[in-house]
Amino acid sequence: AGGYFFRHDLTSAVSDLLPLGKSDSVPVLMIEPRSYRLAVPARGELLGLKTTPVLTPRIRTGSLKISRLVDEGVIVREGQVIVQFDPTEAQLTLDQSANQLSSFGFRIEKTEEDSRGELSVLEMDRLAAEMERLYAEGQIRRDEEIFSRWEIQESLMSAALAEFRKATIEEQVGLRQSLSAADLRILGIERGKAEVEMGLAMETLDSLSLVAPETGVLVHMRTGMNPLEVGSEVWPGQPLMEVASLDRFRARLQVPETDIAGLRSGLPVTVILDAFPDRAFEGRMMQVARIAKQIQRGDPRKYFECDVLLEVSPDEIEMLKPGMSLRAEVEVDRRDGAFVLPKSALQRKEDGWVVFLSREGEYVETPVEILGSDHGFHLVSGLEEGDRVCLQHPFEQQRLVLPDFSAPSAPARTERFVINIG
Repeated sequence: AGGYFFRHDLTSAVSDLLPLGKSDSVPVLMIEPRSYRLAVPARGELLGLKTTPVLTPRIRTGSLKISRLVDEGVIVREGQVIVQFDPTEAQLTLDQSANQLSSFGFRIEKTEEDSRGELSVLEMDRLAAEMERLYAEGQIRRDEEIFSRWEIQESLMSAALAEFRKATIEEQVGLRQSLSAADLRILGIERGKAEVEMGLAMETLDSLSLVAPETGVLVHMRTGMNPLEVGSEVWPGQPLMEVASLDRFRARLQVPETDIAGLRSGLPVTVILDAFPDRAFEGRMMQVARIAKQIQRGDPRKYFECDVLLEVSPDEIEMLKPGMSLRAEVEVDRRDGAFVLPKSALQRKEDGWVVFLSREGEYVETPVEILGSDHGFHLVSGLEEGDRVCLQHPFEQQRLVLPDFSAPSAPARTERFVINIG
């Protein structure tokens, strides 16, 4: 009676003591050629194939502040004003330069008048000195028989003093002329600087309106990590916007740096717009960015921007608008007639990988080559259709835990790869 009630426990204990035999149940998988497709999912947005950049005016007065801005996604016409910059600083600079220019003009006139007045006075002094010199020379006593020696020396000294005074006044005239010329040159330089600043301010005021270079959809560009908006400070030559043409389209994808392996130009891409989830558009990878960058502030992840050329029929062009959000799958690998095995079926050896085939009750070790792997599967070569592959090592006491093929694994939850086997 005890043996009957505990027969299952006894059977299990005896099985653990005995070695595996040919009748032991080892899970096997009969392999057959399958269609294998490996795709990388990504998010992105729709852009026009032909985009014309709109740059900040290349002025020479520093940064500009946006005062009016056309919303993103609006269809603009060629020549339409799309950005208006704040003219306050430029107008203030213009007024200050105009005031300085006027002030320097008055100062130059005053300097010229003062110089002419001083020169007139000095000229009168010079004429008086000349007359005194002539008079003093006419009063020189030379006859020693008539005049005393003291009178003769006094007349000579008076003539010499008059000559020195005349020379001094002539030197003052030359010095006054040189100083006036120097003052006028300095004032002229300052006036020239004011004229240049005034010209730059007028040039800035004439460049405060940006117009659309052509007809299309307006797409804003980010200024660093911040969106373009009223009050944003921009610098000369900085890209502000793009005007996307409406005749052809491309998609810009943001692929995480962990998924960039294998992506290259020419790969097929399937794109589905969020606005039209029942439509799929086919395309080809045009370009993969060489540098990863951070998209959102606070998100440490980095992404590679990839451009995709879309094939859009003429009747579908009108329904598409640049800036639409989308999701895409980039087909990294596709194989027809491929042999795909779970990773648990392959065993690592020193010289490579092997699998165990079940043939007529025997387990045959067979070397294989791994062509690709991810998501819990290996793509292998070296087997034939109809081979029965053991899903675990047949000579090891280990319990096989098969994955739930209907549920996504951890990488799939993070949208690492999409694998279709069928």
